[in-house]
Amino acid sequence: MFRKIAHKAVSYNLLIALAASAASHLTILRINEQNNVVLIATIFFATLAIYNFPRLPVQMPLTSRTWICLFSILATAILIFNYNYIAINLFLTAILACLIYMMPFNYKGKRIKGIRNIFLLKNIFLALSWALITVLLPMAALGHESPIIKEVFLLRFIYVFGISLLFDIRDTVKDKTRNHLTLPVVLGTTVTRYIVIASAALFILIVSFLYRHEHFSAPMATAFIISTLLLVIAAITAPPFSNFKFYQVGVDSLLIVQWLLVVVAVKFY
Repeated sequence: MFRKIAHKAVSYNLLIALAASAASHLTILRINEQNNVVLIATIFFATLAIYNFPRLPVQMPLTSRTWICLFSILATAILIFNYNYIAINLFLTAILACLIYMMPFNYKGKRIKGIRNIFLLKNIFLALSWALITVLLPMAALGHESPIIKEVFLLRFIYVFGISLLFDIRDTVKDKTRNHLTLPVVLGTTVTRYIVIASAALFILIVSFLYRHEHFSAPMATAFIISTLLLVIAAITAPPFSNFKFYQVGVDSLLIVQWLLVVVAVKFY
């Protein structure tokens, strides 16, 4: 039963949408704002629409994925107009960035290559897009000019960058076959693991520095560090082939786990 639910959540990108929502709520917690259900729902449905859109089948009758995508687009369109001009523009920029990354369009029967096919830039662009959607967008929507916006943005970028490299490790064999250059293909999986670990070490270093300057409470800093150690464990144990439980469930849930750890730290300590 659990496996069937997990497969559905992964297939329709529900887990990724939950991860984006969790990361956005994490931003709200970091800037000490009140929970905003409408904002979190907007990001959830927007993520659901963006990730399902490239995989829509062009056929009748409409599939479950098509209905989910159409409903998500409608819900997002309705919810986004609750926010200010800056937030709406950031939202549209984020959608454009995701489309440029995925490039779900064909020209003369051939798929147009997006940024996701460009060596290393794909990882940087993906991490920047997630930081834009889950950090800058919530802050703009809430009208919050936080002095720690750069720090929150940087930490989100580093963490997502590390996660993106794990998926490159997973696709190593497939990428070699189709001559798709990624860090594991060019430098090897071992070096790529070290890069993920180095990213995690940088994350912990920044959190430790911010804690000393009272930008973090001790429980919150501890929660972030524990979540980063989970990223390190994932880097060490990541198999260079597809593994549903490890990648589609485990790695895709890292941001959700980070959020849970911080929520527990904030609420109970």
